[in-house]
Amino acid sequence: MEQHPTLFILFSSGRPNPDTGLEKRILDAVAHERRRAFVLRRNLYVGVAVLSVAGMVPAVIALGTQASQSGFLQYLSLTFSDGGTLWTMGKDFGLILAESLPVMNLILVTGILAVLCWSIRKTFKPHPYAKLLSNNQGIA
Repeated sequence: MEQHPTLFILFSSGRPNPDTGLEKRILDAVAHERRRAFVLRRNLYVGVAVLSVAGMVPAVIALGTQASQSGFLQYLSLTFSDGGTLWTMGKDFGLILAESLPVMNLILVTGILAVLCWSIRKTFKPHPYAKLLSNNQGIA
């Protein structure tokens, strides 16, 4: 078997010595990138939460307006003020309530509330590298 002279010299000289401090610089760079990604993700989730809260206000106002215009609130107040009506009309009264319910606005408010809960959960979820990230520098 024929040996290539350059490879023979390279591998016969022993273990190559990397630059001193190379491992530390690489680990510091990896920690820096993890910290940067963590801060970016956290800021994104906080931004989504703020937008969800800002979107919740007009959505709830629109839901209240639609509920009062459709007569849902009047029918709902009738259930609490006169229980006899509920017993006599029963099934029909349930259908009247279901028909007057502002479904689209209710779906909108529920969706915004779900996004808000998700973003708050993601914002305050402990990061798997939290101990590593807080060792060298504060998380900002």
